[in-house]
Amino acid sequence: MRAITNTTISYGLQNIPVGIYTLSRDSGLGTSWSCPDCEGDIGNKNYCKSCSKEFTAQKEMNKAYKLGKDSKIIIDKERLKAIYEKENTINVLSKMPRSAIDYSLINGSYFLLPNKLTKVWTMLQKGLTKSKNVILCTFSIKGRTKLGIITSKNDVIVLLTLAYSEQLVKLEEKYGVELTKQELDFGTSFIEQLPDGNFEDIKDTFKERFEKILQSEDPIEIVKPEEKAEDDISFFTQKVEVKSK
Repeated sequence: MRAITNTTISYGLQNIPVGIYTLSRDSGLGTSWSCPDCEGDIGNKNYCKSCSKEFTAQKEMNKAYKLGKDSKIIIDKERLKAIYEKENTINVLSKMPRSAIDYSLINGSYFLLPNKLTKVWTMLQKGLTKSKNVILCTFSIKGRTKLGIITSKNDVIVLLTLAYSEQLVKLEEKYGVELTKQELDFGTSFIEQLPDGNFEDIKDTFKERFEKILQSEDPIEIVKPEEKAEDDISFFTQKVEVKSK
């Protein structure tokens, strides 16, 4: 595996060299747009909306930051480097209970694997496994400081990236209606009656289904759920599949 970047977990006088590695990958099927006439590739065209000048490389363009709907500021690339964070340190901030993690903030994950000093890395990994706490930290990738959690899973150290709390979309509308006790109990019993499951048991079958399309010209079966009225709670207990070709 190839590291995205090499860095150091740093706290006080403690420094643990690690590499940041991709934790998950997609199905491996890349997509692009194709011309319906000649089947040629259709690329992205970068051009100025004001003067129609076309650019062939991103380095030829300046980066603009929008301050509002009709306001923006353009900063020279050299001056921007002054505010970019260096990518050589994961700064340990504090500990927090594993149970206090707000899962709505998690937006990415990486492996933190040792470059050297494997014993120190192993000590931290075992400590994270035994502890009920996780480590809150900040780190930088591509010049932007991110918030993260260092934890342990399957005998390796994992870095979970978090959105900052102020980045969460605030819902001003209130949803839901008043329910009777029987209706509340029904909602609970629906959840409790579900079978136990594991993430490992659920597989991404898109690539497998895609390959079947290539191997066969038979019509594809599409399963459509039966439509129900919003106030009809029988959908909790009924499973109806309608196949159409």
